[in-house]
Amino acid sequence: TADGLLFNDADVVVGPEGVVWAVHTGPAEPERAGLDVEPVPTGGISQYDGSAWTTIPDVSGQGRGAAVAPDGTLWMPSSHGVVGFDGTDMTQLTIDADTDAATAGSASITLTPAPDVDPVRVTTTVGDFEFTTLQFPPGHGFWQVEATPHGFVAIDDSTSLRWSSDGVHWEGIPVPVDPWRLTAAGDDVIVHGRDGAARYTWNGTGWEETARLDLTGIVEWIAFGPKGAVAVSGTTMSFAPDGLRFRTAEQGPSKDLPQAGASPEGDLLPDIAAGGCDGGFVGEGVGPGSIGPVLATTEGFVALTASHPDDWNRTPSCEPLLWFSTDGSTWNLSGNTSPFGENAFVSSITERDGRFVAIGGVGPQAGRVWVSDDGLTW
Repeated sequence: TADGLLFNDADVVVGPEGVVWAVHTGPAEPERAGLDVEPVPTGGISQYDGSAWTTIPDVSGQGRGAAVAPDGTLWMPSSHGVVGFDGTDMTQLTIDADTDAATAGSASITLTPAPDVDPVRVTTTVGDFEFTTLQFPPGHGFWQVEATPHGFVAIDDSTSLRWSSDGVHWEGIPVPVDPWRLTAAGDDVIVHGRDGAARYTWNGTGWEETARLDLTGIVEWIAFGPKGAVAVSGTTMSFAPDGLRFRTAEQGPSKDLPQAGASPEGDLLPDIAAGGCDGGFVGEGVGPGSIGPVLATTEGFVALTASHPDDWNRTPSCEPLLWFSTDGSTWNLSGNTSPFGENAFVSSITERDGRFVAIGGVGPQAGRVWVSDDGLTW
């Protein structure tokens, strides 16, 4: 039952003896959402007694990542950092800057100094399933995780490249750029962000920097293949036959070239808003928008752009068109209609062993998957 539940948006966790907690992320002013409850500025928590939910007064958590410790204490993120609630008292997890020790009341958890830091592991059993929640200290939240032939790699808030063979124990090294994306390319990993990109190679025991790519500014997409590499910064496409020294493409994907799907009034996909396209956000520092994603194939490179030029600065990509280049320098539209179909949006694309997989949806509905063996026919 939902009787007594504060908000629908909640992270539900189960503790010892079947105690169920719901940690909410709700509106600051619930009455605006039509909820007849008192305002809760940073969320709140509720407990289920077997028949109805009861909101615990003066206890507030927020966001995702709540977990219950073996002693029954509910740990959760909040506006004050990580806090715990044992049913009666609240405790706040703090980091001692001199000792790197995390303390909560009388309990003490020793943390390895950054960048080599292991998370606190909390295991919760629900029926036949066992879940492990990894709780990293403040400043070590992961931005992105990718799989490589040598295990998992990730970037985090402490501007580090991290790797793990099991997803639990992580090692790391600082990176020379302000990272916000990670691209895996065989035995190499490229960390790119707001001020350039660096390439790392597996040395048998870890990842080491082998090259600083000749790129500056925001690097949003990058792809490596048999024909070299391409990189995207906003609406600028760069290419590097050797994968290191980049220069601007002679004819990149452009809003000035003929586009498909644009009506005389400039109105495109009016029903796509619920799917996220029409209501997408403008990327930071992107300005007029962005090309991408970009793919590397055996024959060259493929880039996606929204059908309508006005949608280039929105995400996910609305009714994406495909551009093809054999060398990364000269790009041409491969067709004047989207191969993904009318009202389709593409959120992400990945590749493995030559097979590309795109995920997205059609109209207001998500949950559509497309596959391709060449990046052009889906």
